[in-house]
Amino acid sequence: MSLKTHVDSVCYVAQLQDIDETLAERLWGLTEMFPECVRNATSGVVGLSGTSAKWLYQVGRVGVWVIASSAAILAFPIMFETERAQMEEQQVQQQRQVRQTQQ
Repeated sequence: MSLKTHVDSVCYVAQLQDIDETLAERLWGLTEMFPECVRNATSGVVGLSGTSAKWLYQVGRVGVWVIASSAAILAFPIMFETERAQMEEQQVQQQRQVRQTQQ
């Protein structure tokens, strides 16, 4: 590597360090290299993706709420009734045991 090449590369690195551009500014600058129709199509796809994601989130949220609340409303009475039946069965068994021990 020659001295001139080394000096040139050091100067280039120094120039890069002096640039005060944000990432957004650099990306915005890159858009100028694409034709306007490509930029418009990309903008439309990105916008549609965001709108679709919002819609999907809202529908999913409502769907989960409906399913969860319906399951709770339908399942809780069954769980309570099953528990009550088990308690009654235990009481009947205890009464049988008491009667058997008394005889």
